Amino acid sequence: MLKSSVITNEVLAMMTGNAILTASQNITQRDELVVATNAANLLFTPVPLGALISVYKLNVDGTHGNELTYTATAVTTGQYSRTAKALTLFAGDVANGSKIVAYYTVATDVTANKISITSNAFAGSFKVVLDCLVRSAFDKQDYAAQVIGYNCKMSDGLKFAMSSSGDPTVMDIELELLKPVNGVNLMDMIVYDQNLLT
Repeated sequence: MLKSSVITNEVLAMMTGNAILTASQNITQRDELVVATNAANLLFTPVPLGALISVYKLNVDGTHGNELTYTATAVTTGQYSRTAKALTLFAGDVANGSKIVAYYTVATDVTANKISITSNAFAGSFKVVLDCLVRSAFDKQDYAAQVIGYNCKMSDGLKFAMSSSGDPTVMDIELELLKPVNGVNLMDMIVYDQNLLT
């Protein structure tokens, strides 16, 4: 098993067996907004037109209060209306300086990358070359090494470790060594002195 704190889209795509889709995607946004004169402005422009996913009064402890419902006409108590990013609330429903929280959908730009895990695609097998360091028991020096797996089947099980200390997130990458079609070596490890490379 390999552990990597450098997580790339390409590795995730290899593990899932799905290609990376680069295109505009819809994502969910959460905004905490301060109300001023029965109005508040979202950070981004929602898609589609009309109602947001949900809008709530925000309690002082940060929890959701009463939900506000959308109307396309004049607002009455407990409602909001929307024009682009601007939300209009019923007069007196939410005091000036109080907060509401809005959940809505936003479209990304066309450079967003989407990686899917699907039931009809599986991780492939690849030649894997790993650069690493090994320490000599004899002279206690570190030497460069390269581990080569000629036909490695990647596991499609994803496991992320999260840390609140600021340490990098580590992703486990499980590899199964398979017999290559045109050889007998499953894996080679080459240890060398990098200073002697020409």
